[in-house]
Amino acid sequence: MIIIIREAIRGMIHNKMMVFVTIAVISFSLIILGGFSIFTINGLRFINLAESKIKIEAFLADGLSTAEVDSLSKRIGNIEGVINISYISKDEAYKSFKDRLGKDKDMLEALSVNPLPASLEIDLDPAYKTLENLDKISLKVALFSGIEDVSYGKRWIAKVDKIIKVLLLADLIFGIILLVSSILLVTMTVRLNVESRRDHIDIMRLVGATDSFIRIPFIFEGLIASFISSVISASVIYGVLFLLTSRFKDMRGDMNVIAVSIFILGILIGIIGSKIAVDKYLKERV
Repeated sequence: MIIIIREAIRGMIHNKMMVFVTIAVISFSLIILGGFSIFTINGLRFINLAESKIKIEAFLADGLSTAEVDSLSKRIGNIEGVINISYISKDEAYKSFKDRLGKDKDMLEALSVNPLPASLEIDLDPAYKTLENLDKISLKVALFSGIEDVSYGKRWIAKVDKIIKVLLLADLIFGIILLVSSILLVTMTVRLNVESRRDHIDIMRLVGATDSFIRIPFIFEGLIASFISSVISASVIYGVLFLLTSRFKDMRGDMNVIAVSIFILGILIGIIGSKIAVDKYLKERV
């Protein structure tokens, strides 16, 4: 083990500039990846929060009695996926709309009658808050006598659905690009180090050293570089997330999980990149 560590340190000193560049690029890549992960986690969280407020609004015909509204509510409540129904009277609808208008509420006061209909606010199980299920349930609700119209913000939900898909796809593509580029950089650095010591490697082979014995010091070099990068990037991500969660209470992200994930990812990048470089060289020199 002492020999391995000594060889690894000597190799890193010999190629210190490339090692420095490797540490800097891997650290930067991991920090960007961690930051993008935080952004994605919180983006999806806010989208889920918005989706939780999605409800179907069924507008009632004028003149329905209390018994008819109760009967209608019970029948709608039997539809699969419906978990709660709230009755919104004409007066309540008028007051709510007036509050939303804010400074422009005087426009409503100019009307002699309340133009807004009473409605049933239908809440669904989270599993049913998809475009397909919302469409199906809305169509069923619209068939009941006494229902004038049904609305659930279809266009808005379709846009949110597209945003989620784009966000996840971008996260995946961006993550793959960063990982591949980091692994390639480690591979290139170790390869240059191996090439610079090819005479030493040939001598080791002549005296009977196995490929495994030759390979380990180089992999250890990549491991040291990636370890340093992991410590730097995990510390930065932890610190940034700590500051953000302290300042913005709605910001989410498990600091320990994200920091540890970034740390482990960095270590894996170093090991994989080093192994690829050394294995390729040894095969070429057979």
